[in-house]
Amino acid sequence: MIRALSLAILCLFTLGATLPATAAPPTTSPGAEEPGPDGYRKLDWNDLIPPDYQPELLFAKLEAKIANLSDQDPRADEIMAELKALLDNAPVREDLDGERVKLPGFVVPLEGDTTRTTDFLLVPYYGACIHVPPPPVNQTVLVTAKGDRGKGLSTFDVIWVSGTLRAERFDAQIGQAGYHLAADLIEPYTEPPPR
Repeated sequence: MIRALSLAILCLFTLGATLPATAAPPTTSPGAEEPGPDGYRKLDWNDLIPPDYQPELLFAKLEAKIANLSDQDPRADEIMAELKALLDNAPVREDLDGERVKLPGFVVPLEGDTTRTTDFLLVPYYGACIHVPPPPVNQTVLVTAKGDRGKGLSTFDVIWVSGTLRAERFDAQIGQAGYHLAADLIEPYTEPPPR
């Protein structure tokens, strides 16, 4: 349990490193970057976190609590519950509601059939939502893909999703999301050219 908590806190400290090892996060914020020729503003996962929210301070307190606990210590369950509450209540950027955006991430299918995925979670790193704890809600996006937009998607495919972003909470047994993205376009992830 303690190892899982330590790993979770480490993962959350490194949310900036959320794409494949070869990918570099964009250097501009959504407020600074204008929409591209396709009409979508490229977002980085860090852009989904409100500027005044500093989870590293909250997680540092939890890390200090687990520093001297053994794996069998019953207090580990209490700390895990605190961590889950922090992740489940992470604030979203309401100012992004209604923005046309393009966001990269990994696919965690929710609904679909053998040929296409209609609803999925877009997450910032490989393995998210499979391991405990899941990413914070402000780092999880519910994507709806109408028609053939989700054709051929598989678990943990790395993709770009372009569409209209909503600051809407989604709760399901498999996970929660702080945002909803209605997909206009889904394409394989490719590293952006250097600027």
